[in-house]
Amino acid sequence: MTRKFSSEITQLAEQYSLGTPVKRHSHLGWIIFWAYVLGMCLLASIAFPLSMFSSSHTSIVLDTCLELIFLLCIVVSVALILVYLPYSAYECTEGFIELNRRKGKLEVKQFLRWDDISHMHVVSMGRGASYEIIDRRGRRLSIDSRSLWRACKRIFKQRTGRDVERIVKK
Repeated sequence: MTRKFSSEITQLAEQYSLGTPVKRHSHLGWIIFWAYVLGMCLLASIAFPLSMFSSSHTSIVLDTCLELIFLLCIVVSVALILVYLPYSAYECTEGFIELNRRKGKLEVKQFLRWDDISHMHVVSMGRGASYEIIDRRGRRLSIDSRSLWRACKRIFKQRTGRDVERIVKK
């Protein structure tokens, strides 16, 4: 089954000699998570003021503090949704391209052809990890999407027979 991509995406892939787009990668999981957090906080921020009318003086202070925490969570959730929303990446037949949408216009963040990949690293730092690709010219690219990283890793292993290096930082 072939997927249809917008002509704008197809033209960008052709412009950077990346072949044809095969798959779209995004931060949809994070967007859904933060939308869920936002929804729960909105419900809680509505429910707590209603319970304040039947509370004693000491629990009013607690309810007010909880209300402020919920409102802070709402602001953080909306901000993070707005951060994750404009990002998208496209896996193409000959490489990948990462894009951001700014003021309705697509902006190329980075791109790379599969045959330009020299090394790939996973840098582990405590609980988190960063994904890094080094091209043949020594340029380091940081990959934001875990699903794009998995695609890059799979294709790198197919093409080179080498596995991704793991670097542990303390």
